[in-house]
Amino acid sequence: MDMDMVKSLNLLDQLENRMEKLYEHFSRVFASDEEAAELFRRMKNDEFSHSNIIQFELRMVMSNRAEFGELDLDVKAIREMLAQADAFLASVPAPSLEAAFKIALELESAESKLSYLNHIATGKPKLARLLSQIVKFDRGHYLQLRDFAAKRRLPLPPEAPEPKELKLSPRIK
Repeated sequence: MDMDMVKSLNLLDQLENRMEKLYEHFSRVFASDEEAAELFRRMKNDEFSHSNIIQFELRMVMSNRAEFGELDLDVKAIREMLAQADAFLASVPAPSLEAAFKIALELESAESKLSYLNHIATGKPKLARLLSQIVKFDRGHYLQLRDFAAKRRLPLPPEAPEPKELKLSPRIK
């Protein structure tokens, strides 16, 4: 789907905002488990920072739209991630800790999000450096979730492999 850079970044911002809300929700649901609640609160704060990064990039892109052009992006997977987060936000009764960790691990390691970020960053060094920070945080979230799950003996979903890094072209690195 052809999409200008503003729309592409807005969709990414929606995802970061939804993940922020999801982690805030989980921190409240598991408030009686201080360690789990604190992990979700920290991740919520990181997602807020990701949104700020994207908002900065949006301002940069809007000041010179011609420089950034259009992209051919597959947005279906990002919209599916939004729907997954929405389903957990609306779930009654609240999810178990195991289910919360499962969805968090899946969202933090989603190849589709990494692919989306790579596509936006390709050939755009001004955007790539900041987007790579989001990827590093996502990887950190994955590792924190994985370690916490192991400590609590929560099963890890087989479909949540450790996330990769942003693949930047040599001139962007």
